[in-house]
Amino acid sequence: MTGGWTGSLTIVATAGGLVGSNTCAVVILIDSQTGGNFSGTMTISEGSATSCAQSGTLTGSIATSGQADFGVNIALGTTLPCVRLTGDGRFRGTRSGNNLTVQASETLRCTLGNATQDAARTMTMTLNKQ
Repeated sequence: MTGGWTGSLTIVATAGGLVGSNTCAVVILIDSQTGGNFSGTMTISEGSATSCAQSGTLTGSIATSGQADFGVNIALGTTLPCVRLTGDGRFRGTRSGNNLTVQASETLRCTLGNATQDAARTMTMTLNKQ
């Protein structure tokens, strides 16, 4: 897993019967790996619908079968105060050669002023090793 990975993060959210999506550019740098455990940094930028500018760290694991599991310490895709109702915020998926596809699903409860809205969202990352 060590080295650079680039690709996209697509966030699809459904709230109040409305569906929205945003696709962002992703750069991941895995700078440490011991056995199947790895850590590094992640930067997301651009955005097809709204800015995605965030960065942070990630930690995870990769099995010899290619099954990947990792978490990031950034609030991907939201600027509102939100609480996670379901999901654990971890991305899971498969590495095949130089390609990695992972997904996370969750339900958030977000508040803006006196309004509260629940939103279900799916986040999919498609990455290629550089």
